[in-house]
Amino acid sequence: MGVLSLKQDIEERALRTGEWVAEHRATVRAAAKEFGVSKSTVHKDLHDRLPRLNRALYLQVRAVLDENRAERHLRGGEATRKKYRGSIKAQAAGEEDSPAAFPPPVPFPCGILPEKGEKHLQTAALLRILKR
Repeated sequence: MGVLSLKQDIEERALRTGEWVAEHRATVRAAAKEFGVSKSTVHKDLHDRLPRLNRALYLQVRAVLDENRAERHLRGGEATRKKYRGSIKAQAAGEEDSPAAFPPPVPFPCGILPEKGEKHLQTAALLRILKR
């Protein structure tokens, strides 16, 4: 009877995880954190177990996960942007030993450096070259 109970617990977890992901439009990582299990467990619950337990819920979860997969490169870019913004602020505050600190930009062969406030070195350089 202990094995049956364990199987029911796993199925219940798969259903609860699926409902939570669909309701919160969450990522696998967020679901793993919420339920205290690994990302692999969440993935197995959602992709292998859930279709057998509740096909309609699985299709909702699948749509959320497909959307997350399509957007993940954007999330990664945003995380990098935040990381470097923080390091720029740390450098401005004089925190030289900041772990995210990076060296000043290297000039292009033509000697052009970005002016204060310019975000993209290459774009700034090309615009100034074209203005000559």
